[in-house]
Amino acid sequence: MGDTAPAGVDLGIPVAVDRLTLGRFVDDLAARFGAREAIVSGSTRWSFDDLRRAVRAAARGFVAAGVTKGEHVAVLAGSKSEWVAAVFGAAAIGAVVIPISSYATADERHEVLADCDAAILVCEESLQGNEYLADLARAVPELATAVPGDLLVEAFPHLRRVVGFDGSTSVPGVEPWSAFIARGDAVSERLLDRLIAEVDPEDDVFILYTSGSTGAPKAVVHRHRAPVLQSYRLGDLTQTGPDDRVFSALPLFWCAGFAMGFGAALSQGAAVILQEVIEPEVTLALLERERVTTLHAPPHVAARLAEHPDLVRRDLSALVRLSARSPLHAALGREADTWDPASAYGMSESFTVVTGLPADAPASARHGHNGPALPGVDLRILDPLTGDELPVGETGEIVVRGPSLMRGYYHQPPEAAFDAQGFFHTQDLGHLDADGMLHWDGRLARMIRSRGVNVAPVEIEEILGRWGRLRLVRVVGVPHPTYGDAVVACIAPQPHDPLHEDDVLEYLRGRLTSYKVPSRVLLLDPADFGLTDSDKVGLVAVEAAARRALLESPDLAPEWREHLSPETTVTQEH
Repeated sequence: MGDTAPAGVDLGIPVAVDRLTLGRFVDDLAARFGAREAIVSGSTRWSFDDLRRAVRAAARGFVAAGVTKGEHVAVLAGSKSEWVAAVFGAAAIGAVVIPISSYATADERHEVLADCDAAILVCEESLQGNEYLADLARAVPELATAVPGDLLVEAFPHLRRVVGFDGSTSVPGVEPWSAFIARGDAVSERLLDRLIAEVDPEDDVFILYTSGSTGAPKAVVHRHRAPVLQSYRLGDLTQTGPDDRVFSALPLFWCAGFAMGFGAALSQGAAVILQEVIEPEVTLALLERERVTTLHAPPHVAARLAEHPDLVRRDLSALVRLSARSPLHAALGREADTWDPASAYGMSESFTVVTGLPADAPASARHGHNGPALPGVDLRILDPLTGDELPVGETGEIVVRGPSLMRGYYHQPPEAAFDAQGFFHTQDLGHLDADGMLHWDGRLARMIRSRGVNVAPVEIEEILGRWGRLRLVRVVGVPHPTYGDAVVACIAPQPHDPLHEDDVLEYLRGRLTSYKVPSRVLLLDPADFGLTDSDKVGLVAVEAAARRALLESPDLAPEWREHLSPETTVTQEH
């Protein structure tokens, strides 16, 4: 469908198309870069040869556990070397990997596990106060007595085995990762080579769960060629070289973190520095110690680093590649806009970018648009009402097909993702200029882009609506100096209910992933919601009321107040 490339098109990568599987990717990197440092993760330091050995050891473990081509393996952990070994090891033998967000709540994690049909869950015990295995044991009491490999539970009918990354665990039915790997010693290298060779670039490799504009998570199915192709492409677009040392604050379980901050660096022979939790003091020390040259960080993360008092005590002279909009430029006394990977456009369904310019292109060429279509990508602008293709300069819906497009959505037919011509309809507005540059003009739907991720307002509204204490609720995006848009919940409590902002936030915590919890809750008068004759909330009215209420709030941060000048318009599309 939408993922096919025109015959004979040069995709602009240094390997043949038949090498675009994750198993061959690791083999090719080891052959090219060998003893060069590839990954730094805590006390672990892997060369490219070490990476290949770790991936093959994990792959043998999966084979010994009975995993076959096409079987589903879920992985839940932060960005660390064990995550890399598990994901690449399972993928190398043809398993389909489901990376579960370490930010998700217990309910969200278990919903994904139930939906994705995973036979094995490889799981970190805990991270940042999240007790992953303890939460799972409460949901699956059978783990207390289960023998690994023989788990039978109604809640997750396909799940047969749970493996714990931390080597040992207090949950009896969870197999330690070290034991899982050790059993793979019985699998021969020749058999493993044969299994890796049987995997094709057209085989499924990832199911990525991502927020949709309706609030329901979408399960995006990608084939092997997408993450590998995009790793090579982003290595080129970011102009990464073998002497670079790259740190990314984007988690590996997001396609942007995987392709831009990780795969792009490895594809060029650069070293990747991994950190599970961004803690400014620890992160700044890591950037200094590892002589990091390239930092990929959303604005709110960069702001935390820029504002930390340790910044002035750290030697970050090696750090030469920062987003042009990063507050670290000013904090480090730098003004030059010489590098920025932001002149691009993409989405989870295309495993990141389908347009883009090199990050070191002249600033005058990079700003004001999202770059041209990449090789093999067919990009068009359609009238949202008629479906007719629009001429240069006219704004309509962006539709795309190309070699990195998903196979489709899991549990859904192809027509749910692609039209009859194989185009994916992005629900984004944009236009093409006379030079073929794409200009993104906003969303057709109400999605809020906050802190570098998508937040669906309807999901938050539905949870608050079930609470029973609110008469009216509307969640909007309001311009923020570092978040892009801040998530703001506008509510009108039920009569005579002495509700406060903290009450609402406390109710949402634990029911929502942390980044979906609103930055502010505003108690508005029902008249501010601009109700229509049919009792529907007027979005324009409530957005304007939200901005007024924030500006009138005495505790609004000065930089946010300045950003919300009278001339500023709310950026959330409706």
